[in-house]
Parts: sequence; structure tokens; C-alpha cells
Amino acid sequence: MGHQLKMEEKLKPMDSEQLRECGHKMVDFIADYYKTIEDFPVLSQVQPGYLHKLIPGSVPDRPESLEDVLDDVRNKILPGVTHWQSPDYFAYFPSNSSTAGFLGEMLSAGINIVGFSWVTSPAATELEMIVLDWLAKILNLPEEFLSSGKGGGVIQGTASEAVLVVLLAARDKALKKAGKHSLEKLVVYVSDQAHSSMKKACQIAGIHPENCRILKTDPSTDYALSPDVLTDAITRDLSTGFIPAILCATVGTTSSTAVDPLVSLAKIAKSNSMWFHIDAAYAGSSCICPEYRHYIDGVEEADSFNMNPHKWFLTNFDCSALWVKDQNDLTQSLSTDPEYLRNKASEANLVVDYKDWQIPLGRRFRSLKLWMVMRLYGLEGLQSYLRNHISLAKLFEDLVHQDSRFEVVTPRKFSLVCFRLLPPIKKEDGDHVNKLNRELLDAVNATGKIFISHTVLSGKYVIRLAVGAPLTEERHMIAAWKVLQENADVLLSTSDNFFVARVARISSVMFTHQIARPARVSIYEVSSLFVRMQSKRRERTRQGIFMAVRKVYGSLDSPDTLKVMATLLEHDLDFKFVPVDVAAGEHKKKSFLSMSPFGSLPVYDNEGFKLFESRAIVRSMAHGEAKEEVELIFWEPKKQAVVANWVDVEDHQFEPPALQLINELIVKPQMGLAPNTEVVAKAETQLAAVLDIYEAQLTKLKFLAADKYTIADVIHLPNFQSLVETPARKLIESRPHVNAWCNKILARPAWQKVLQMRVAETTEAIK
Repeated sequence: MGHQLKMEEKLKPMDSEQLRECGHKMVDFIADYYKTIEDFPVLSQVQPGYLHKLIPGSVPDRPESLEDVLDDVRNKILPGVTHWQSPDYFAYFPSNSSTAGFLGEMLSAGINIVGFSWVTSPAATELEMIVLDWLAKILNLPEEFLSSGKGGGVIQGTASEAVLVVLLAARDKALKKAGKHSLEKLVVYVSDQAHSSMKKACQIAGIHPENCRILKTDPSTDYALSPDVLTDAITRDLSTGFIPAILCATVGTTSSTAVDPLVSLAKIAKSNSMWFHIDAAYAGSSCICPEYRHYIDGVEEADSFNMNPHKWFLTNFDCSALWVKDQNDLTQSLSTDPEYLRNKASEANLVVDYKDWQIPLGRRFRSLKLWMVMRLYGLEGLQSYLRNHISLAKLFEDLVHQDSRFEVVTPRKFSLVCFRLLPPIKKEDGDHVNKLNRELLDAVNATGKIFISHTVLSGKYVIRLAVGAPLTEERHMIAAWKVLQENADVLLSTSDNFFVARVARISSVMFTHQIARPARVSIYEVSSLFVRMQSKRRERTRQGIFMAVRKVYGSLDSPDTLKVMATLLEHDLDFKFVPVDVAAGEHKKKSFLSMSPFGSLPVYDNEGFKLFESRAIVRSMAHGEAKEEVELIFWEPKKQAVVANWVDVEDHQFEPPALQLINELIVKPQMGLAPNTEVVAKAETQLAAVLDIYEAQLTKLKFLAADKYTIADVIHLPNFQSLVETPARKLIESRPHVNAWCNKILARPAWQKVLQMRVAETTEAIK
């Protein structure tokens, strides 16, 4: 039986049995963390400075137990962690962890060598050379990058370190040719989509910031660097005495995974004697799959190439692979040879000393984890892993395409989807659209359910969703999309432009209301006579009252459904269905238009919603299934009773403040957010003014717009039903006629039956 670490026994600096016992506890703790990782908010919800209030300001005098430390990790540290390994983490780019990578890190930490030269641990140096040759071969890199020739690979901490060391090598190579006093003339070229690490590297390397040419890209090339733009910049610089030193191309830019045209850029770099570096930090991993290898065609002409296994290759951070064609370029810039580091193997030039390939002296045994990843998963396993993430990203992209409220901004190449929410009014200015998407991003991340990030492309604020966490499955993609849609629903429902929206379809039937006002015609989206829904997808309507009507009373595309609506409105109506041959222009005939006692009819065809000489009329239209040559079916009530004086009622703008109050007093608390008291006060003031008009109107009329119960009354029911359950009910109760009107409508048996079904549907959806 093994030695048991007693509570009173002090932890020794190193003891194999204590390590065994504590190590088991730590592994259990980490395994439990992964098992419950989905229970945490993905993005930490703490405030700046939170930890200073929880942890003492000085070192404990007496040793503390591992259990106490782990309790503090659980209760104090983890709440302040953003969980990069969560399956719901979709921000920035992934930073992979895996069982193999974790085991490699354990082994590296256990052996704990400082392998700055071959002699300090020969295995560390030689294993690094071997595994980087392995990786180069499955990437199909040119032989010049293998350790068997003049070049070779080295593991840096990050791509930022990699770009710095190649910039130093390129700088010194250029100065050797142009003269050591030519530093101020050296120029660096990158696109405006390249990683910011190059700009920082220039600052460190002494390259003037103004000599870092950040070349503009645009949607015409999917934000890839244009060879023409590069050529123009080089020509201008040469004409004024500058020296082109290095060109950095990117395969998979941070903002949108754009891929620069490597073959064309390589020719330009070669013709101008420039160092050509390729940054494939993120997307390089995918190139082990033959179907994605073409993205690095042209690497044959590069001087250096970099990709990060710690991003998307199941290798724990940090591990950034850099290859160069000529190792002498690095060592001449970075080598130091103090007496205390000299040894026979190095002086005989028999070995590689990686201290001369990097900025720091010391280095960890990082090749162990990369070696274990490639051995324990194999090439086929790694390819399958990458393809699965790309497939999940495609699934998400398809979901975005299916919702007309969103647009995909750039074509998806790998596992990143760039998209944004569109405003109800297509012609709204860019600032408003950007604000809308910033608010959507903040709202989504505040839920803690997922974490996403953003970028800006051509002035557009764009949301990024990057798939890459090892635990992510299809269900997480669907759940993430649901979170985005739900928050978009809330944002659009509280927008000032909520009423001017797209026409939505529900199944094969669509109900719309068309209003003409002085100097403006608007199409108001109403998915049913009872509740506005922002999505055209059928499954998104199941919480709506219209679906409850369907379940209670029958099919949507049945004349009976229309009669049910009339029953709810307390009218006995006959409905007449009229087939219309749009191709023959029948919808434009006077005889057809004159069928309506209210004026012209709105017509919907494949090109969208059209108005025909319409003047302040309200019509309900059913667009149903019919024979292929009969595209439209209208129904026409023979009595005007079903049509209220909707313009007069709706002009009072009841719904914007009502929806704002519902959002602040109901939706936000359900999301764990506090109501905005200023918004509540403003909305109550606006709603009170509308209710004053309704109060005066109901003094003269039985209902809002007539002596009979009409659409004008029923359309407000969902919002009144919600408002009476909030403190805002005081606005209703303080107005006797409005209060009586509201209570009478809400008490109707027909309405109650529909409401009960709606509650059941909502409960089911929540479950």
C-alpha cells in the first residue's frame, strides 16, 4: 500500500510519493473541470479587480493544504476564467487542448529541462528537429525546409515571436547588402488584414513605424492582398530611394481567414530581392488535408513559413512551428557565444543550438507534446478532427444563410464564419448597422452561453464565429445559433424601426398588413393577426399565438381558419377565395381591383410585395398553395367590420414603448440582466401618452376604432397580456376605460383558449 500524505505532513520540495498523491488529485480536479466545463459562463462575468478582494495581499506564513488551494481555484479563480476549451467558445481563434497535448505538457514539466543548446539535453534538440520534419512532410513543404538540408524548423512560443525573428533575419540580410547605415530606408509590406504582430516586430527591430506599409484590401479580392497594390507600393518606394526588405503574406487572416495569392506575391518578392514570409498561424493546420493544401501553393518560393499547432492541431499552448530555408540567416542575427556556454559539440558545428534561433536563451521541452499528439492521434485522426470543425462551420454558415435578417459577409474557407445582423430598413446608415451588431455581440456574450468576437471589414462591424474547440459538436452549433437568433429578436423588437420590416412567410400562408401614410408607405411585418415574429423560419414561430390558433382550430391554409379569426373578432363573415393569374396580368385589371370595397389590393409575387394605387387601406391577405399557374389566392371579407381604422390607431405608436417595457421588465430579468431604469421611465412616459388617446377614444367608442371588436383591438393583446404582469400595469389601471377594455378582451373565452395554448407552446420551447 502506497504512502499516504497526511494532513499534518508538510509538502516537500520534491518527493515521488507526494507527487504521485497530489498529482492524482490534480488530474482528478482537471478531469472534473472538463466534465463540467459547459456549466460555466464561457466568458468570465467578473468585474476588474474582483480577485484583489478575494485573495490576501501577502504570502501565507504557514504552508496551506492542496485541498484549500484547489477550493480557492474552484471558488475564486475559475469564476474569473474565460473558458477557451469550452465547446461553446467561438471567439478569436481556437487554442487547442487535448489529452495527448496535456500528457506531453505533464511530461515536459516533469522532466523540466532548459534546452537552449544540444548539450543541455540532446533529446530535446533532436526530437524537435524530427517532429518538425514530420510536420513539414505532412504539410508537403519543400525539402529546403527540412533539417537534412540548409534549413530546418524550430518551435517558437507564438507566431509573434516567429515573425520577429524572421524580420530580424530579413533586416540584417538587407543591411548586409545595402550597408549598415541603411536601416531607415528598409520597408516592410503587409496587408491591412495581417496580424498586428508585424507592426510590433518593426518597433522592436528598429524599423521606422512609417516604413511598415500596411496595404489596403477590399471585398473584390475577399480581403486578400492584391499583387497590383503591392507592385504599386514597391514602385513608389523604389522611386524615392527606399529598400524593400520583407513581404509577409497571410494564409487565413485573423479577421476573415483571407488567403493572399502566394504564387503571385512570391514572384514580386523574388524580383525585388525581398524576404518572403508566410504566416499561416491558424489555417496552416488544415493544409495537412489534401483538399486544403492548395492554399499554401507558392510556399516553395518562401524564405520562411509559420503555423501554430497550439491553435488548431490539438497541441496545448504554447507551440508555434517556424521553418526557414537557410538556418544561417537566423543564427547570424541571433547567435551569441559567451564563454560559459561553449562546448565541444557546438564548436565543432556538429549540432543545432536552438538558442540561436530565438529571442530568449532558455527554452522548454515543447517538442514532447507535439510528438505525442502526432503519435497518439495519427495523421488520419488529425485530418478527421480538422474536417469535422470545417463541416460544423459550414453548418453554421448554412443556418445564417437561411435567416434573411442576417448576411454572411465573406466567403467561408475554413472554420470561421463572418456575418452580421441586418437592420429592418435596408438603407439605414452604416453607423446604425454597426451599433446594432455591437449590441448583439454584447448581448450574446453577456448570456455566458457562448463567446464570440468581432472585426471590422470595410467599415462594417462584423461578428466572427470560429469553430475549433475539441469538445464542440453539432448540438453546440445549433444552440449557438439559437442564442444569436433570440438576442436578435429582442434587439429588433425594441428597435425604433421595428415596424418597418421584412415580409415574413409562415408555412404556405402569409398574413400582412399594408398601411399608406402621408408621404410614406411602409410594410409592417405581421406574421399573424396576433403577434409579430421577426423570423421567417417555421420553427421560430412555434411560440407565437398563430401556431396556437392552428393547433386549436385547424390548418392555416383552410378557409375555416379565417372564419375562426372572424369568430374571435365577434363577426360572422363569409370569405371568398379568388385565384389570380399573375403571368397574364390579371392582378392589374380594374375589375379585379374593384372587387375590394376598400380600394386597391396589395399583391405579393416572386419579386416581393407590391402596392397598386393603395390609399390608407388595411387588408389581410392569404398567400396559399395552388396550382403552379395560379400564383395567388386572395380572400375578401364581404363586410368591412373585420377591418378597423388601423391607421388612426397605429399612428399613436403603442407598440414601440410597450415592447421596450416588455424587454426591460420581462426579457432582461429572464436573462439575468437588470432593467435600465432610464429606458423604463422614458417608455412609460411614451406609453402613457398613447393610453391617454385610447382613453379618450374609448370614452366615445366601445372599442378602439369601432363599435365592434376588431383587428385594432386584437393586435395589441399579446403586449397587454404581458404588461399587466409587470409594474407597468399601473398605466392601464389608472385609466378606467382602457382598464375595462383590456379586462374585457383578455377575459374572452376564445382568447383564453388561444392564450392557454400559447403558454403550453412556450413552456415546451423553453424545455
